[in-house]
This record gives sequence, C-alpha cells and structure tokens, in this order.
Amino acid sequence: MNKKRASILSLMLLSIVSISIFNALFQMHLVHGTDNALIVDAFSRKAPFDGRGINQSSEAFSPLEEMLIYALVTYNGDPVASIFISFQVIAPTSTLNQFRVVVTNQSGVARINFSIPWVENVENIAFGEWRVYASVSIAGRLAFDVLTYKVGWLIDTKVRTVTPTQYPEPRVEKQNFVKGNEVGLEITLENIAISLKDITLTIGVYDALNQQIYETIMHFTMPHGELLIYRTFYVPKWAATGTAVIRVAVFDKEPSLGGVIYCPEKSVTFNIVLRDIAIVAASISAAELYVDQTLSISVTVKNFGAISENFSLSVLYDSAIIGTVDVISLEPNAERAISFLWNTSNVDAGVYSISSSASRVPEETNIINNNYVIGQVKVLQRRTPISQRDLYIILWIILLMFLFALLALLVLRRRKKDESEILEQMSYFLEI
Repeated sequence: MNKKRASILSLMLLSIVSISIFNALFQMHLVHGTDNALIVDAFSRKAPFDGRGINQSSEAFSPLEEMLIYALVTYNGDPVASIFISFQVIAPTSTLNQFRVVVTNQSGVARINFSIPWVENVENIAFGEWRVYASVSIAGRLAFDVLTYKVGWLIDTKVRTVTPTQYPEPRVEKQNFVKGNEVGLEITLENIAISLKDITLTIGVYDALNQQIYETIMHFTMPHGELLIYRTFYVPKWAATGTAVIRVAVFDKEPSLGGVIYCPEKSVTFNIVLRDIAIVAASISAAELYVDQTLSISVTVKNFGAISENFSLSVLYDSAIIGTVDVISLEPNAERAISFLWNTSNVDAGVYSISSSASRVPEETNIINNNYVIGQVKVLQRRTPISQRDLYIILWIILLMFLFALLALLVLRRRKKDESEILEQMSYFLEI
C-alpha cells in the first residue's frame, strides 16, 4: 500500500515538474522543436551576417540605410503562407518604437522596412542596440524570435594633434606648432560592423587663410574593432599664422567612384606660430629653509619658434620679484638653464609660492607656456640663542624659587608641631 502511494506521489510530482517546465518554455517563447515544430525566424538583409537562427544578432546598420527586416514561418520545415506575423521594433528611444502586422507570402516570408528620421540629434535618439520581435500563432501554438542589431556610424573617427615623437616615446596632445616643423596626427577608427570594411581615408589640412597645406588619401580594409593611425606632416614656412584646421573623412570608396561616407567629416584645430618661447622646467634646492638662508632656483627655457629670440626671465616669490635675467640669442629649438639665488634675510617667516615668467616676444600667440609655477617654500624663523648673562639670571631665579619652597615647607612643619603641643596640653587639663 505504501509502495503504491509512493508511486502515485512520484507520478504526480513528475507531472507537476513537466507542466512547470513546459510553461516556463512557453513563457520564454521557445515552444518549438524538431518534430511538428512551428518556427518563426527574424533576420535582416545583411547576409551573410543577417541573424538567421533563433535569437541571433544581425550586422549593424548605418542611420543612412533603410532597415529591411524579414521573418520566415515554417511548420514541420515547410513554409507557411498567408499567415499574420506580428512585429514589434524597440529602439534606444521609445519615440522610434514601431508595431507592424504583415502577412507572409507564398514562400512563408513577411517583410517590414523603415528608415530613421534624419534629425539633428540622430546620434542621441537612434544610436545603440535595436531589437525586433516577431511572433506567430497557429492552432494554439506560438512561435517567437528576437533579432538584435546595432545602429550607428559603421566607421566612426576621433582626431587629435600630438607631439611628433617616435615609438616608444609617448605622444601627448599638442596645440601649437611652428612653421617649418612637424605636426603629429592621431586618428582613431572604430568599426562597429561584424564584417570587414573597405576604407578610403582622406586628410586635408588648411591654414588660417584656408590654403591647403597638406593632403593625403589612404586605402585599406578594416576588421571589427578599433584601429589607431599615426601620421606626421610639416607646416610649410609660407603657411599663414593663426588657427589651422585638419579635416578627416571616411568613405567606402572615392566619391568619384560612387563612394559614400561612413560617418560625418571630423575636424580638429591647431595653431600655426612663428615665434614661441616657453619655460619647460624649473626646480628649487629646498622646500624649507630658515630666514637668512639662500635658496637656489633653476629655470630652463626653450625656443620653439623659427627665429632667434631675446627676452627677459623673472623669478618671483608670491608677487615680489627675486631677480630678472636677460636671455640673449636663444636659437630655434635650443634650451638654456638659468640659475637664481634668493636670500631670505629680508623676508618674514611663512609659506611662499615660487614662480617664473618669461616676457612675451613680438607676434607670440601662445603665452600660456611663458609662465611656470615651481612650487612652495616654507621659510622658518630661527630660535634666538640664550646669552650667558640671561642663563645666570634664570639659574638664580630657579635657586631662589627652590629656597622659597624649602622655607615654606619648614614653616608649615613648625606650625603643625606647635598645633600638636597645644592639643596635648588641652587634653591634659581636661583630664584633670
């Protein structure tokens, strides 16, 4: 009897588990199998990476493209014609969401197509992951699929001007370049597509008068991911001083061959200068010193310009000048270290900011690097030494204080003794 009851309980438990698993699969929209299966498969036009198969991802779309999404319905492997397929498109921004119902053709395929509104902030509303849900129901059976894909510039770019250094020396961002000198240019490309992309990269550089001073074109194939391109070019001596611009465009092929852009043209500006002096380094000999000690200060200046320069160099504590030196005939690309001494005899104890400043030369536009904050210095007050006379006075005071304390102690003890004798006498008379 117990065995029979256990068997019945086991069967009931198995049934409950089976029903639970079936319901879970149904809720997950995975009710399809190998036999007697109803299947809907959503995919894009982007073969071979079109997302065929259940819950797959498609190749990315550009916002300039028309989005063609298909769904194939099969039952027992055969296409199902003239049946309604429900589509729901979920975009990164809800204003672009869509609902569609389309009937399958004789091949069991239904199609929807739509374009992204071309508005000023398209990158904010449309770029990111899109999901297309397709569902169909026949005779109480439900089939469901989700197709995901990215929307964005298939090839995007970032551009910056940098120091024209050789590997492995690191390159840092730079804005000012002298006529006749080299400019470093970094271009970062990002391919969000799954497939390889043919790239035609163009670079054009224009001075302040919009004269083209450099141009190049590059052809290559790029896989998915990022690619860093480093190029250098020289600023001709005839180029106009002022703000220049670098324009970078990325096409699938040259426009003369019918090429189109992958992303909007990117640009970055830099300054072409003729004269530019700078303080490139500075140091102090100590962070702390006493009043009347001397601080050594070293300042290194460099001529980034194209002609020899004369200028003055000053070192200051707070806003007061420590000293000024005339720098004579500093040649292009040359450096010179200059030393200063600061005697602190006439300053009060405290914390002072040490800085240096180079005077502006004619036609110099970049004066930010003419100033350099070196650091802070703490000036301490020395302790005054005690004279021999003052030492004797202190010792005499200590001795007198000791004698006074000793005398007070003796007086106190005498008083206690007298009080004790008086108490004894009073006690004696009371006893009589």
